[in-house]
Amino acid sequence: MSGLTTLAGIVVLTGARNINTTKGNRDLYLNANIYVDDNYKDNPSTGLVHFFNHADIPFNIEPLYVMAAMHVKTPPSLPPQVLPEKFTLCDYAFIGEVNHLALLPAFPETDPCQRSYITASGIVSTADTNNRQFTIKCDQYLSLIKRVVPCTLSCTIPSTPRWEKTHIPQPNTPLTVSGTFDRINRNNDQVTTSFSITIDSLAFSPRGSIIQTTTTGPSSGSTKTGFSYAEMKKKRKHTDKE
Repeated sequence: MSGLTTLAGIVVLTGARNINTTKGNRDLYLNANIYVDDNYKDNPSTGLVHFFNHADIPFNIEPLYVMAAMHVKTPPSLPPQVLPEKFTLCDYAFIGEVNHLALLPAFPETDPCQRSYITASGIVSTADTNNRQFTIKCDQYLSLIKRVVPCTLSCTIPSTPRWEKTHIPQPNTPLTVSGTFDRINRNNDQVTTSFSITIDSLAFSPRGSIIQTTTTGPSSGSTKTGFSYAEMKKKRKHTDKE
């Protein structure tokens, strides 16, 4: 069964480089630095991500971004051209394809020390009822390396009143989970083996018919909150003209 693992959070993107010049100067590889526990001393909590820069975002100023990316643990090998000088395979804890990117104000307006959030769909491979833990395996295709790569998540259900009656998912159960990204786990060779998350929500695969939905435009805003997206658009257009 194929799966999906998406990481969303505040990242610092550095080292923008164009490798495939046949696609123009918008096809970029970047180093994605995230805030998460990682005992790798040389280059902790860094991933390699691919991004098509259709909006010509200026990465040379190295600001902060909100990123959503499909991501997996780094495979046993990568094309040598995607590794920067002096980087080894272990220097990347994960690889991914950026689906969405939004610019944030730099520090101190934005604090980069905020943990990311992971949403994943896959199959439960092991379960430890006593410790309220289970693992999920997701096989995901990444165009960055043009093949399917496995991703393993080590999930912990909190020991709180909200979760006290929750049954631990058992092996071979299809499941969708989301939670806070806590730790990058590595073996003795410093190779990433899995990612640890604390569960915030979980859902078993639904059964029955699919509900048809219609697509509408972006929200105009709410009069109750006093915020209007439409007004922000007008202000932005006025600023651009100046």
